[in-house]
Amino acid sequence: MQRQDAPLILLTRPAQASARFAARLALAHPAAQVLISPLQEVRFLDWPRPEGAPDALIFTSQNAVAAAARAGLSGRAFCVGDQTQKAAMSAGFGALSAGGDAQDLVALIRAERPQHLWHLHGRDPRGDVAGQLRAEGFTVAHAVVYETLPMALTAEALAALAGDRNLLVPLFSPKSAALVAVALAGAMAPLVLLCLSPAVEQALGDLGAHPRAVARRPDADGMLEIIARALYSGALP
Repeated sequence: MQRQDAPLILLTRPAQASARFAARLALAHPAAQVLISPLQEVRFLDWPRPEGAPDALIFTSQNAVAAAARAGLSGRAFCVGDQTQKAAMSAGFGALSAGGDAQDLVALIRAERPQHLWHLHGRDPRGDVAGQLRAEGFTVAHAVVYETLPMALTAEALAALAGDRNLLVPLFSPKSAALVAVALAGAMAPLVLLCLSPAVEQALGDLGAHPRAVARRPDADGMLEIIARALYSGALP
């Protein structure tokens, strides 16, 4: 049974992404208490379409899927993970999931052998997917279709950081980890930093002596697993 003094889970992703993950948390752990305080907001951009019709699109985030849907695109898509695939399928794409990270995505595309691809991504994409594929002879155009802008923590989040309750802080990208490292510097509350990958953990830099844990797989299920360990193991990671 979950302890009465169980940690508070602080979600700092953009509002829609935090809400989606909070909904999954509620299903997996109904008693978990969540505080959403986005440190980034998503802004969709006007972008020129590359020349030529693509055989397929490449999505490394759900925000890119949303941008493609806003632009009225459809067809085949290769997605970095299962949640991005679900978003793409909901938007009408025939989507395949690499079920992992950028290297898994490159391997999937290599196996499927599409000829002409568009990689739609944010201003700070993770992994040089297009560059790796071009080096292997694929034709890959890319476009920046959204960006994330920094936001300040809410008053409620600041109060939690000044308190003495344990806080679990899931971190899903190197960029979000870098923002958290600045926003949480000097926090009085005990923090446990839960990182999606070693690259995310590395982006935290020196954020004091707060314990850290890295997911065994770089996706939402992996993050849910380490959150469960922190909530129910009787000891924080």
